[in-house]
Amino acid sequence: MRHGAAVMLACVLLDATPALAQMALKLDRVCVRCAASEAILAVQVNLQAKGDFLVLLAPDGDVLLREEDLDDLGLTGLPGERERIEGVPYVSLRSLEGFTYALDMQRLVLAVRADPRHLAGRQVVDLGPQRSADVRRPQPAGAFLNYNLTHTRTEGFRDARDAAGELGMRFGEYLLATDAYSFEDPFSGERRNVRLSTSLIRDRRESLQRLALGDFLTAQPGPLGSSLRLGGVSLSRRFSIDPYYVRFPGQVVAGTAALPSEVFVYSNGVLVRRERIAPGGFELQNLVSAPGLQTTEVVVRDVLGNEQRIVDPFYYSDSLLRPGLDEYSFDAGFERRQFGVRSADYGRPGLAAFYRRGLTPGLTLGAHAEALDGRYTIAPTATLGAGTLGITSLSVGTGRGEHGSGGAFSVAHVFHSPRWSANAALRMEERQFGRASPEFLGPRRYDFAAAVSYALGAASGVSLAVTSAAPWDAPATRAASLGYRLR
Repeated sequence: MRHGAAVMLACVLLDATPALAQMALKLDRVCVRCAASEAILAVQVNLQAKGDFLVLLAPDGDVLLREEDLDDLGLTGLPGERERIEGVPYVSLRSLEGFTYALDMQRLVLAVRADPRHLAGRQVVDLGPQRSADVRRPQPAGAFLNYNLTHTRTEGFRDARDAAGELGMRFGEYLLATDAYSFEDPFSGERRNVRLSTSLIRDRRESLQRLALGDFLTAQPGPLGSSLRLGGVSLSRRFSIDPYYVRFPGQVVAGTAALPSEVFVYSNGVLVRRERIAPGGFELQNLVSAPGLQTTEVVVRDVLGNEQRIVDPFYYSDSLLRPGLDEYSFDAGFERRQFGVRSADYGRPGLAAFYRRGLTPGLTLGAHAEALDGRYTIAPTATLGAGTLGITSLSVGTGRGEHGSGGAFSVAHVFHSPRWSANAALRMEERQFGRASPEFLGPRRYDFAAAVSYALGAASGVSLAVTSAAPWDAPATRAASLGYRLR
């Protein structure tokens, strides 16, 4: 019986040998971690100082970082082993692929070199116009008066004394402004005083909205529209309220820096900006602010002198809107007649509106409409970016005038570069096509214009232009010109 028990014990020990060996290795490893010593070291990640951190130094040379410190170190997505020591999760630097580290115990510095893809976050550097933080902007309050006095003496006529003035008073967001002039007829000596415009305007800086009550001139949004002078109410978005607001799609250049670096931005070979960036991914926004085709070169030079170059041509246009941004104006009032002759001559009610919205960096859609005294125009519009080849604008509309209604079409393309500049525009209108403004010229069968120019140097250039127009009720005209410019 003793012999049988011995045999059974031997079999059990043989079956448990792999598990015992694995347990022994695990216990040995845990003992190594338990023997690790704590140290407070100045940690550098890709040569960028991150501050002092508590680390564990294992006897086998491994270094363990607390998992909760990874965010402060700017590290993310680490695939290494996690271990719990006294309930605290740690990450072993030796287990991380693509990581190297060096320990300097004399200076108490731990220098880590990490793959840039594991550096957290993306630095965004906006190179557009920036508002100064040192400028105070209190709520404005005050008044202004602009005036001009003229005395004209002509032999054989009466002396003429004329005056013009503009008065404004601001209270917070509200501006009350009016202008007028007074002139004397040199023949009869009769004096006439005429009020021009009077309006109460409220500008909201946050939303860039302008509310105007009084006299105003509506915007002409395109070749198929017209401007109406009304007295009433107008609500519009005015980007001019904030001169630092970037409403056009800007150039974006993205890259990765392995070490602390300096970025040099060149536009057409000229250095325009210089910025410092930390290791990791970066994104430079609004690099270009000059209209036309610009060749942008970004040079990234790290602290060790290594360079990488990014060359990106970009066409910048003020005709497009940033994606998601809209521009509008909604106007209603009564027609202002005999402006500059009579002070308060208002006629029939009129309406005008336009709306544009950026859908993509290369596509902006919109529409405009206007109506006055039975005349109207409705026209959708589209502005398209053709990559580095320029901007194309399209508009198709219908309008009613005094003799009926008709359609119209307009297309235009513009291209600018430091050397070349070219543009072409074609507008075609049916005979009955009309606009709301009574002062607008009559419809035309077609109206074509094209021009191209080339800069020979910084102070000279040549240009060629052709025009052709054919009104429905007048003879057609054609012209061509060849020019040379010398500054």
